[in-house]
Amino acid sequence: MNKSTEFSHPVFVPEPENQSIKRLDAMLTKAHPKLVGTDGEEIFLPDSAYQVLRQVIHMMAENRAIALVPYDHYLSSQEAADLLNVSRPHLKFLATNVRDTILLEQQKVRYRASTLDKERKSRG
Repeated sequence: MNKSTEFSHPVFVPEPENQSIKRLDAMLTKAHPKLVGTDGEEIFLPDSAYQVLRQVIHMMAENRAIALVPYDHYLSSQEAADLLNVSRPHLKFLATNVRDTILLEQQKVRYRASTLDKERKSRG
């Protein structure tokens, strides 16, 4: 099982970077970027990395905070509540209705990130 420390902390776009992020968002809809190393070596982003970058930059352009969580990751109850933007008691209520959400590990409850993602999407 993955450790809870893999859960990244949210990243917010600072005000001075808003315009740059919006320009980057527009640019990514029209072009497939490449990286250029300090030695001049060029590499095009693999499509999977490009898709993740587009999604992240688009959400940042909408002034949304970003946190990356592996899809098969288990979160603590506090991390899960924070991810869904609900209280921990409400999270426990939600978990009673979804069987594959919970894993008991050394007397601690863990929540599967993929199931929480489905719950978040169903809430709109």
